[in-house]
This record gives sequence, C-alpha cells and structure tokens, in this order.
Amino acid sequence: MTAASPGQSTHAFDPEQLERAREFLARQGWDEAAIEALTEGSDDFALPLAERLIDLLPVPSPDRAHAELHLETLRVCLSAVAVGDAEDWFELTLERASWANDYAVRLASVRRHAEALRWADESVELARGALTRGPEHAEEHALDFDLDRARWGLQTALNNASNRLAEAGEHGRSLAFGREAVELARLRLAESPQPLPLDRQLRQDLALALMNVGASLYDQRQIAAALEPTGEALALYRALAADHPDDPGLAHRVATTSSNLGVYRSALDDHEAAFEHTREAAGVLRRIVAEHPDAPLVGALGFGLDFALLLDNLGFRALNLGEREAAIEAWREALPHHRRVAERAPELGRDYLSRTLLRLADHLHRGERHAEAVDAYTEAVEVLRALAEASESTEQAHAWRSKLGRTLSNLGIALCELDSPDARESSLAATREAVEILRELDEREHLIRALSNLAKDLDALDRVSEGVAPRAEAIAALEAQVADDSNAAEDHLGELADELGDQALSFDELGQREAARDCAGRAVAAARALLEYDPEYYAPELARALDVAATVANAGRDHARALEASAEALRLLIGDGDEVEDAGLVRDCVDSLGKAMDAGDLEAPADLRAWLDARAE
Repeated sequence: MTAASPGQSTHAFDPEQLERAREFLARQGWDEAAIEALTEGSDDFALPLAERLIDLLPVPSPDRAHAELHLETLRVCLSAVAVGDAEDWFELTLERASWANDYAVRLASVRRHAEALRWADESVELARGALTRGPEHAEEHALDFDLDRARWGLQTALNNASNRLAEAGEHGRSLAFGREAVELARLRLAESPQPLPLDRQLRQDLALALMNVGASLYDQRQIAAALEPTGEALALYRALAADHPDDPGLAHRVATTSSNLGVYRSALDDHEAAFEHTREAAGVLRRIVAEHPDAPLVGALGFGLDFALLLDNLGFRALNLGEREAAIEAWREALPHHRRVAERAPELGRDYLSRTLLRLADHLHRGERHAEAVDAYTEAVEVLRALAEASESTEQAHAWRSKLGRTLSNLGIALCELDSPDARESSLAATREAVEILRELDEREHLIRALSNLAKDLDALDRVSEGVAPRAEAIAALEAQVADDSNAAEDHLGELADELGDQALSFDELGQREAARDCAGRAVAAARALLEYDPEYYAPELARALDVAATVANAGRDHARALEASAEALRLLIGDGDEVEDAGLVRDCVDSLGKAMDAGDLEAPADLRAWLDARAE
C-alpha cells in the first residue's frame, strides 16, 4: 500500500475505535509491549495497525464491535491511498477502487446503505477510469498495461454496485451494471490464455455476475427472464464444485444459486420445481454443515445460518404443495442451527429463531398438535422477551414487545386446547400478560383478541363474572372501530356479533336477564348489518346471533320471542331445503325452537312444519 503524500492523508483512527483495537489485540493474545509498539509513538502508526487488523479481524463478524472496528480499519486504509498522476497511477487507482469496494460492502452490512452506494459508485468510477485511461497512461510511462486486471477491477466494482443499487431500489441501474459485469466476465474468460486454476476464478466471476443479473431481473418482476442467467450460474457452480469437491465455498454457491431458482420458480407458481431446487440446496448445505462444523456462522460463508434459513424456505415450499408435515419437519431441523447462531450473535440469531418458532407453533396448532405448539410458543416467548429487554431504542423495544404480546395471546389459545385445569391457569396468566402489554402499546386490533381470549379463559374456569369486564372492553373497542371507519365495518361486525353473543350468554348464566337481552339484541343487529354486504355468505352469522337471542329468551320465559328468533335462524340456514355445512348450528336452532314450543305450548311456524317432520323421520 502506498500512503498519501503529506497534507493529503487523514488516516487516523477514531480514539474510541483505537481503544477497541487495543482490546481486540489483547484478546488475540498480544502482550502489552507489542500492542503499544503498534498503536503508540509515531504519527504514522495508523496504517500499519490497519493493515494488521485487516489480517486479524473476523470478516464478516456478527459482533457489532468487530464490525465497527473493521469499518474504521477500512476507512483508514481507504484514506491512506491518494491517486495522483505519477507513474503508479494505475496501481493506486485500482487499489483505491478495491478499498472503496470493500468499504461499501461493510457499510451495507451495518445498514448504512446510502453511504455504501456512494462508495460503490466511486469504486466503479475509479475502476472504469483505470480501464479506459490505463492504456494511455501505460504508453506515457513506457509500462505494460494489464488489461485483464483492469477488467477484473471494474467487474468486481460493478457486481458490488449492482447489489448496493438493488438495496436502494434502483433496479434499472442495478440490472445495467450487472449485465456489464457479465459481459466483462465472458470477455475475460474467452480471452484468457490460462488453463486451470486461473480458469476456475474466471468461471466463478462469471457465475457471480450471472447470479446478480438474475436477482436484478427478479427485483424488477421480470421473473421468467431471471431463470436463464441464474440457471447458467448454477450449471457453472455445479461444474466447479464437482471439480473441487473439497471446497465448501463452491458447494455453498451451488446451494445459494439453487435456492434462488427455488424462489423464482415459486413466484411463477411452479411449486414442484421450486421445492426440488430448495431441497437440493438444503441437501448441499446439510452436507457441508456436517463436514465443516466450525465454519463461520454469519456472512458470506455462514453455513449454519444459511442452512437454517434455507430450511425455513423449504418449509414454505412444502406448504405450497400442501405438505404441512414436511414443512414442520423442515422447521424443526432448522431450530438447532438458529439456536446456535443466537448463542453467538444474540440480536440477529434470536430474531431468526423467534420467526421459525412462531411459524412452527402456528402450524402445529393448526394441525391440532397443541402440546407441541405450546412448547414452541413458550420458547418463542422467552426469545422475544430477551430481544425486548436487550433493545437499544424505544422503537425497537416497542416492536419486540408488540410481538411478545401477540405471541403470549397465541400461547394462551394453544394452552386452552390442552383442556386441563393447570393448562387453563397457565393460559390465563399468559393472556393477562398479553392484555397488559397490548393495552400499554395501544394496539387495539390485537388487544381486542387478547381480551376476548381472557374472557373465554375465565369462563372456562367458571369465573364467568370476572370475564364480563374484559369482554365489555373488547366490545367497546369493536364498536368504536365500526363507528370510526365505515369502510372497514364489514371486517369488524362479525367479531362484534360474536362477542356480544358470548356476553349475552354470560349475563344469562349470571341471572342478569335484562343485560343478556340487551347484548343479544345488539348481536342480532350487528349480524343483520352484515347481510348488506353479502346475504348468502353472512346468513350463518345472523343465524348464530338469532340462536343466542332464542336461548336468552327461553331462559327469560319469553317463549314467543324465542320461537320467532329460532324460526328466522332456521329459515336462513335451510334456504331452499339444503342445510348449510354447520350441522351443529342447525341442531342448536332446532333445539331452541323445540324448547320454545314445549315450554310455551306453541306450534311450529307453518312454513317449517314439513321440514321439521321430515327431519324427525
């Protein structure tokens, strides 16, 4: 590396990062004298220190302090290279382009995307200048011009800039840079006089450029067009991996490219092909994770994390084929790898771990494997609680606590399904905490569901009177939603009718007849309002509300009203004579009608007699 001339260099370490560098070297086993020799004394220590740190720092690293120190180290290296018009202009231009490229990659890794794009653009500009002006400069100074090196420098810069542009949403420029990188890679491969091993690097460069073009096309929703370059990249990587079976990096590239094809095929609804590509990728990574257990967990060769994420995707692909058990199996296999990442990189790893646990829990619950769902939800709660407690910002803590509240609510629902007193008590505790969190965060939509679940838990524990208050709060919130947004009323009226119906039955059980009748009437009104949107679809909703009204009326010995309500419900359900799918609701309505007829000495409505007689037979 050539340092800048006096007056041009700004390559000095930030004091805080310099202290981190000393601490890092101490952890690497350096004695105090060696650290002082490298970090103190001369004003020129920064560059030798940076060069040594570049060799020692784990890159990429999940440790934020390491990432920031590496970023500062790259900045020092970059600032130390000044490009003039001297004889070494070509070398220094490509060197600065390379440092700018590395700096952009690291900036992107810590989500400083705007800065990353600026440095990626500078890298392209420098490398393009080296290629276009290089021959003239070489002739002026009687030097040999290294055309392949110049092309490689520009190709590398274009690949990186293509990725940075994609992150910034500039997909048109991203695609243009990617295609230019492919052209350079093809040109270098075609004109290379070198056999292996140089040919290997050239083929890798071409495959990487093709992958980036495929990704850019996908980002622009040109999904079918993305298949060709990505397929060509996969063929190159497969051949390279076959030629070099001991290189896990090449096998990793096979897996990544095959996974990308799985994503593209899935977007085209070709779910069989998507599943096969993703399964191939998972198989490759399963092998290299087993063979290289100590490989880096995060980053370009993050086998453990990449394998876990790939298994997550394999689960999605299986779901698209209707294979829930295969999806569950894939997510279960992913969990130990996510847990291992979470131990080494808590913030990143816990985030991914919580997502997989919640996905697994949701589908176990839907598959009525409630005990297993409870285990997954319980672990997810612990992980989310740790994320919320470790959050460095209020906004971040809010997001994690919101997710924690919703997960506690789902845990409560799953515990209810275990149908035991202990499980009910545990459900009550989880749901109470969910309500407290969601109320504090003012998340009305999720709070309503948690309040409803809390009331159900209390009802199931024969604490009906305690369930009235949380259900009343849920009802008030739903009524406010209907009043606040008439355009979204349809989304809330059904839930409102159900909550009012449950409240009516609670009041009825408590002997509060007037309150029960009031809630039942409001439930019927809410359900009847739904008929304005789709009479046929919402007929069962109104029938349920009417059956509640009939139950309450029978309990209050208003059998004429009960007969009227249950008869209307049956007319809605049987229509032209065909019962709806909910045979249980039909049976409940018939029971309510029968009670009204028997207790009130009433006759069935004329239009229902024939149907009732046929049913009795």
